[in-house]
Amino acid sequence: MNAVTVAERADSPAVAESTPRSKKKSLVRLAIGAAVIAGVVYGGHWWSVGRFIEDTDDAYVGGDVTVIGPKVPGYITQVAVTDNQVVHAGDLLVKLGRHAEAQPEFERAASLTRNARERQLLLDRAAACARQA
Repeated sequence: MNAVTVAERADSPAVAESTPRSKKKSLVRLAIGAAVIAGVVYGGHWWSVGRFIEDTDDAYVGGDVTVIGPKVPGYITQVAVTDNQVVHAGDLLVKLGRHAEAQPEFERAASLTRNARERQLLLDRAAACARQA
């Protein structure tokens, strides 16, 4: 029996030809490998470039917008902040120049302040004299 088995082995080819099933497996493996490589290439492109691209479907970009308005008229002579700078309440945003219409108001306010100080000084002196008498 051993001689027959050896003779049968000698007649049969040493490597069996591939069956259709193994071709199907190799095609599936090739497709999976190609999909993995494509995914890695796409992921690398997205990580380095794609995540920084902004787009919208409805052409609307939301943001925080705050309207500011002056309490006095005048022209802006200096802007003290830059784009997207974080500011807090009370921070200087702009400097206003003297406006022709604002000058009389400024002079009137200065005059009223001067008069109030003089009036207070006179009242303080009168009170001091009254205490001495």
